[in-house]
Amino acid sequence: MIGDDFDGWLADAAKGAGVAEVLESKAIAKLRAQLHKSRRRIKAAETERDEYAERVDALITLTDAPPTELKIKRKATKKKSKTQGVPVMLWSDWHVEEQVDPITVNDRNEYNPKIAKRRSERIAEGCAWLIETLKAGWEIKRAVIWLGGDLITGYIHEELVESNAMSPTNAILLAQKLIEAALLYIAEECKLERIDVICNHGNHGRTTMKRRVQTSAANSYENLLYKVMASRFEDDPRFHFQIAEGSHSYAEVLGETIRFHHGDDIRYGGGIGGLTIPLRKAINGWTSHKPADITCIGHFHQFMDIGNAVVNGSLIGWNAYALSIKATYEPPRQAFFLMDADHGKRLVTPVYVDGKGKGK
Repeated sequence: MIGDDFDGWLADAAKGAGVAEVLESKAIAKLRAQLHKSRRRIKAAETERDEYAERVDALITLTDAPPTELKIKRKATKKKSKTQGVPVMLWSDWHVEEQVDPITVNDRNEYNPKIAKRRSERIAEGCAWLIETLKAGWEIKRAVIWLGGDLITGYIHEELVESNAMSPTNAILLAQKLIEAALLYIAEECKLERIDVICNHGNHGRTTMKRRVQTSAANSYENLLYKVMASRFEDDPRFHFQIAEGSHSYAEVLGETIRFHHGDDIRYGGGIGGLTIPLRKAINGWTSHKPADITCIGHFHQFMDIGNAVVNGSLIGWNAYALSIKATYEPPRQAFFLMDADHGKRLVTPVYVDGKGKGK
């Protein structure tokens, strides 16, 4: 009995000794792994330290180095001829006799015949400056000026009989004086050989209370104005008038067709999509009849470029009617763009006529 117990005790002791050895072996392996990991971290830190040292040395070298002089040798090239360019100026919606009282538009604008004269002078000066500036890059001998209608406000509503500064006949004489002065200024300042004056009548310059469709040109003060001016300029070879008897005019400019229309045939009463949706629909309809690469309109007093169409601003600017229909504020301005012989329409820009746009 005693011998059996002793043998069991020896076996148990032997088992215990093996466990201790295993535990000791595992502890050593763990310590070795931790040591290896620590060595790798130390090595990475030393590498990072060396990289930072190299960067610092590079920065010190860069700071201490004297500035180098860059010399670019210009290759001898043949002088290239300038690309032909034709400026297109949109002059519409002047409303020369209409008055805008500042108190009716929160002091954002003021307008009357005296201010109309000043703004017409500024549009001529601005367009001439742009043309002269563009001559540095283009050969410019010809220009297109569009007289797009609504040059006067007229008596198409009873209220206008009270608010306009003068009658339609006197207003059309004022418009003639201002336009002729602007045309001559552009021709003389820019030394142009030819100016094509494209003429469309608007809806405000009519002699009737209600708008006409088939006989709109025959009942337009503006159509009469254009014909009088054409006869007055007939001995000046620089000016060539094209007067529309219908609602559209077309001009070929450097291989592209430009359509001109006052804009009153487009039905737009506001909406989320803005003017672009009804305008594009109108262009699609007109194109099915006679294609054009670019369409220019006025009427809406909003400067806008949508690629294949340019919408003109106005000379009168913001007024009580625009405020009443919740139209977006826009300062008085007119559109200008360049037709490039290589690339077509480009450099579309507004020409501002009143500094900050307050009309003062």
